Amino acid sequence: MSNQKGEIPESILNDYLQMGLNEQLLRLAYRNCKGQVNSLLDEYQHLLASNNQVLNEQQNKISNLTDNMDEEVQLNQAILASQQEAKEKNISFEPLNPEQRIRKEGIPVGLKNLGNTCYINPLLQSYFYNAEFCYAIINFQKPSEEEIQKRLKNDSTQSNSSDEQFQKDSTEQNILLKRVKASVELVCALQELYILLVGSDKKYIDPSKVIKNIVDEQGNQIQIGDQQDIGEFNLTFLARIDEGLSYSKKSFNKGAMEEELVHSLMRASSTSISQGEQELQRSISISMSDTSVVNSNFFGKASIHMSYPLGEETFEKQEEELFNIIFLDIKHKELYYALDEYVVNHIDEFKNDKGDIVQAQKYNWIKRAPKTLFFQLQRVVFDKEKGCLKKLNDSFNFENQIYLERFTEERSKDYLRIREQVNKLIYEKQQYELALNNINQYSNHLSQNQTKSNAKPEENKDQQSNLGLLSALESTILFLQTNSKKVDVNPLVDPSYFGDNSKENLQIVKALEQYTSKVKQRIQELQEKIRQLENKINESYNGFKKEKYLLQSVIIHDGQADSGHYYAFIKDHSTKKWWRYNDIQVSEETEENVFKEALGGWGKASAYSLIYVKEEVAIPPQAKEKPIRLHLASNTVNQLSASQVRTVDYYTSIIPEDLLNNLCVENLKFQEEIEEYKASNTSRQIIDMYTRRFELNNECARKGDEARKKVKGSPPPFIQFCVYLKLHPKNDKGQFDDLIKWLILDSCVREHYKNAQHLNNLSDKKLEDKLKQQIASLGNFKAPKSIKISAENSDTIEQINSEFIKQLNNAEATIFAMQAALKFDWISSLAAFDYLIDLNFFSDQNKQAQFKDDYFFKISRDTKLIILIAMLHYYELKVPFCTKEDSQEILNGIQVFIGFYKKQNKPDQKTQVTFSLWIDDISQLASDQNLQQEIKKINSEYMSASNNNRYIQGEEPLKNIPTELKERLEKLTSEGDMYYWNANKKEDYLFNELISNFDKIKAHFDTYIKFIQKIRASQTPLFKQDRLFSTNVQSYNIK
Repeated sequence: MSNQKGEIPESILNDYLQMGLNEQLLRLAYRNCKGQVNSLLDEYQHLLASNNQVLNEQQNKISNLTDNMDEEVQLNQAILASQQEAKEKNISFEPLNPEQRIRKEGIPVGLKNLGNTCYINPLLQSYFYNAEFCYAIINFQKPSEEEIQKRLKNDSTQSNSSDEQFQKDSTEQNILLKRVKASVELVCALQELYILLVGSDKKYIDPSKVIKNIVDEQGNQIQIGDQQDIGEFNLTFLARIDEGLSYSKKSFNKGAMEEELVHSLMRASSTSISQGEQELQRSISISMSDTSVVNSNFFGKASIHMSYPLGEETFEKQEEELFNIIFLDIKHKELYYALDEYVVNHIDEFKNDKGDIVQAQKYNWIKRAPKTLFFQLQRVVFDKEKGCLKKLNDSFNFENQIYLERFTEERSKDYLRIREQVNKLIYEKQQYELALNNINQYSNHLSQNQTKSNAKPEENKDQQSNLGLLSALESTILFLQTNSKKVDVNPLVDPSYFGDNSKENLQIVKALEQYTSKVKQRIQELQEKIRQLENKINESYNGFKKEKYLLQSVIIHDGQADSGHYYAFIKDHSTKKWWRYNDIQVSEETEENVFKEALGGWGKASAYSLIYVKEEVAIPPQAKEKPIRLHLASNTVNQLSASQVRTVDYYTSIIPEDLLNNLCVENLKFQEEIEEYKASNTSRQIIDMYTRRFELNNECARKGDEARKKVKGSPPPFIQFCVYLKLHPKNDKGQFDDLIKWLILDSCVREHYKNAQHLNNLSDKKLEDKLKQQIASLGNFKAPKSIKISAENSDTIEQINSEFIKQLNNAEATIFAMQAALKFDWISSLAAFDYLIDLNFFSDQNKQAQFKDDYFFKISRDTKLIILIAMLHYYELKVPFCTKEDSQEILNGIQVFIGFYKKQNKPDQKTQVTFSLWIDDISQLASDQNLQQEIKKINSEYMSASNNNRYIQGEEPLKNIPTELKERLEKLTSEGDMYYWNANKKEDYLFNELISNFDKIKAHFDTYIKFIQKIRASQTPLFKQDRLFSTNVQSYNIK
């Protein structure tokens, strides 16, 4: 199929169909990636990650569609089918060609999408950018199982218990052991993953080992997917990581272990808390060191102040809780406003301890800020009308950097005081905005005022226009000014004409212009007031510029409430680059595009989670000494010395020596995989080419043999050296058959490697082994016995190939000689025959005798006399009509005739006299006396020389091979090479041309053949009366 039409080549399609991929989706993916094969699988998986709910809706429509489905519907149908196939077959979509999985240097490593794993890949990639966390993971030292059990035993013996309690504790210990072992394995899996993210040569890696080891409190693997709550998952994941790290031989948790309640702290609603929301706000008990890497980086401590009426008194309580993720309500439109509601929370309907519904006040002050702030935007809400969840893609603004100081317990009093002032400013600003809105949407404002006393204002809602007051005034003025100027206008033609009331109109226009001026002034005043209040609000918190955080990661959700796809934008602050992490696809992105996709307000994609980090986390101190992450490829790293590797970038420098060696081994294994694939693929291509050529060679040999049997004294085949070898007389019993197979295979190897390698000198051992395996599967008929040949066989091939090249030259020279003769270009014809005879001349008489039955020996012997006689007869016919310009041509031709005859013929007095008499007769026909004398002079010299003497003057022109013949012979040099192969060459052109031209010579010059027979039969020279030829001046087109 033509790639210009965006159609995937059949060979590539078949490779991927063997993996179980969907054909229709593959075709669409190929078109989407514009034929870039290296991006085909990426695009395929990207399409698979499309929204499930949309697909389900499309699937319901598909049954009602006609055959004329548009591409979008076909795409959705294909994705549905492919997803179902993948579920049933548990297909792993790995490219067959590992070269498609090679990572480009400087591009970070991606993660494979394992199916419905939601936000795990974006989370793993985001945490990878925390240098302190990565250091702890990468330098984790795995304890033995005995060491784990010993520590658990020591912990359990510190508590006294009864027999009944002991049995209970024993069960719990088994659960704890199971969970701890999983936690340790989780850290080991994450360690392996992060080291690969540092320096793997692969474009993406598989995170399945990490996912398989994420367990719950009971030690059971958690089921990831089904759009689980990211807060709960993140808490479980970090708890297990912290637990695993605490068992490292190299401790990273220096503080004492303490058990604390960790709240997911979803939000504090101003309305009553439903049972479902209470469930989301449940606490999870975990043990965590207060100074552990996980604790300090991902957990903060909140100081909770709560007060509410309890009977006649006001109940107050204060407690501290760890928090991990802060949930923000997007209805506030901006991060600071949403965070303010989380900190200062008014609950209108709160059920106290007595069951009374009261108003409660709750403050969630930050006592200890984590190094990483994780915000989850509440985009999924419960639609009470439809009874299901829905996703809100409303716009939500956030900034590149934020300051947390205003929300800390230390500054709480200052914040509340300023907050009260700010709220007054906000209220005042809202009033001005309302006034400005009433002017800009005056028609709606007017309509609302008019319908306050009416029952059904919604009836005319669709008919209401959104016309501003200023626009209404300006339109009215324009109408009045235009109407007052119109004269002799038919009101039926122009309905805007209502009569000539120019005086009244001008008065009204003047009044309206005064109103317009006042409205413009009012708008400017309101806009200025709003601007001033915005500045005051923004400046109110200028004193809270501590606890600075930089935006590092934005996790995007693209889809509906119960389905969709997650990907992340992550900023490397050390290089100031944004990266788009979409599973296996990683690419650089502009900050403009990041915020355009993340802020929401359009489409189905919007920010789902925001990760901010402290400045020392975003740009760690190590960045001053060396780059943090360079994402180098191993071929670059391998060129460095051991000491240089340690300074290439920070992440590489923190990998322990043994694990760095493991990384090198992994990259070597990948290189081995690539080389193995190359060898397999190359050998397959070579064997495919060999099979085609083997079959073509046999077919050409069969046709060639049939053609030769039809021609008496046939020439050899010229189409291909292997065909020549196949039909060689010495191969009558198949002596050369195995050499032919080897030669065909060798030609395939040479062509694939552009002559850089060949079978007897194959440097690629893997390829050699693969070729042997595939050759063995061909069977005895097709397969060569060996991929190496002996020096003796090699010499035989070289010798016969030289013979073949000579036969090609023979054929081309013979064809040229005959074609020149048929065009009456006698000198060129004799020059070609001279070359042909010299080519086949051997000074050794015994060797020459061996060639007496050779086709070209015989054809040159027989044809040259025909050409010579035709040449003389042509001049005989031409001389009576020749002009002065023709005279020299005739003289040169007769000289060459004599020179060729004397050189290439055995001494023969009878024939020489016959030709001399003929030349003399020709001279008598010349009307030009000079020409007559010159011909007689040449003839006299010809006769005076003895039969054994060469006529040197006539031989000179023969030494120059005609230019056209020379070009033809040069072209044959490449075609005569034993390794030359033209798959499109299925007809033996030289063979056909030889037979065709010889037939023409026989037909055109048949009368001269009879004259030769007369010469041979006569005992004496022949005279003019013996030269009775059927050819005449018309035959030679002589005028």
